[in-house]
Amino acid sequence: MNFKDKVVVITGGTSGIGKQTAIEFSRKGAHVVAFTVDKEEVCKQAIKEIGNDASYIHCDVSKEEDVKKAIEEVVLKYGRLDCAFNNAGIGPDGVRMPYESLTEISEKHGI
Repeated sequence: MNFKDKVVVITGGTSGIGKQTAIEFSRKGAHVVAFTVDKEEVCKQAIKEIGNDASYIHCDVSKEEDVKKAIEEVVLKYGRLDCAFNNAGIGPDGVRMPYESLTEISEKHGI
């Protein structure tokens, strides 16, 4: 699939599955914007790895107002949003799930 010049937002896009997905979209020509709560140094390194003209916006997707502002920023910069890959790890209580919790859940349920 060709994503040349498409504007793609990826929540949780600076680490794990989100970062790998961002790299693939970037390789296919997309303008990638990662929404993230990661620390700045993690974000800067991830953007280098993602390549192309990728960027990031600090956004806590468990907060509706953060999401609205971040999307407005993307549309202001690019004039549109073509695709959203919703990847951020949010638990049932609206809090980001740490890796350890995901591992424990997987082991507990034999996943």
